[in-house]
Amino acid sequence: DNAPCLMRWESLAGPPNYGEVTFVPDGEDACTMKLTMSYQIPQRITRIVESGPVQTFVSKYCLEPTLRQFGRAMELERERASSLVGTGVSSSA
Repeated sequence: DNAPCLMRWESLAGPPNYGEVTFVPDGEDACTMKLTMSYQIPQRITRIVESGPVQTFVSKYCLEPTLRQFGRAMELERERASSLVGTGVSSSA
């Protein structure tokens, strides 16, 4: 199946955030991922949060590690699903 896969979310707890991630097949064992995320921050700290040092910190210590962890989880899921091929076991089990 070469159709893109789309997942959307909205936070139920913690800081309000929502977003979506789209996976578009790119070859047999690869895909392109597009992530869009929005979050609400209190008005009184907007300037601080939008400053360069804070953006660098968020990217380096929050976003990048989260994306690496997500990538590892997707790779493990792909390996798990591949190991079930031909066993008669559903990968959604």
